[in-house]
Amino acid sequence: MGLSGSGKSILVRHIIRLIEPTGGEIPLNGTDVGKLGKEDLREMRANEIGMVVQNTALLPHRTLRDDIAVSLAHRNVDAFIRPRLANKVIDLVHLQSYADRSR
Repeated sequence: MGLSGSGKSILVRHIIRLIEPTGGEIPLNGTDVGKLGKEDLREMRANEIGMVVQNTALLPHRTLRDDIAVSLAHRNVDAFIRPRLANKVIDLVHLQSYADRSR
């Protein structure tokens, strides 16, 4: 978390290579993300890291918990387990007070 314009989204976009870095390494769980091929990059994005865009409001009725659960649904995680896993992630990043807010 940080001030608007401080580079949070740019940093995440570099880590998941939506923006290609011009040099250096991007270590994630022992792997240099910059060296991943298309298939491995797709796998990493699906299973290792995610990004919730806060003001896009494509689906304004969704909460933070819902956004996280959608990504789990795309990974075919059982619907009964999704809320518990979403809560675990929300707790991990200390965003409990935002969990049920919609846009």
